[in-house]
Amino acid sequence: MRRSAAGELPKANKEEEMNETRYLAGGQEFLYPHAGDPKPPENTKLLLLTTGGICTTGIWNSNWCIGWLPLPKRNIQKEDQK
Repeated sequence: MRRSAAGELPKANKEEEMNETRYLAGGQEFLYPHAGDPKPPENTKLLLLTTGGICTTGIWNSNWCIGWLPLPKRNIQKEDQK
């Protein structure tokens, strides 16, 4: 999308909104063992970054994983709030 002279993005129509992919990145960065970061723990469910750039969960496999992170902690007290 092109920005206006004021630097604002034009408002998208409904079809554009449905087709627009958004993401939020922040917090921890993936660990990359091939670049000297710590190796992932064995036989442990993790967040994985694949060679195709997909984030998934599973057990580390060096044939298709390039990065990893521990799974986020759950806050059961907040989950139980209504």
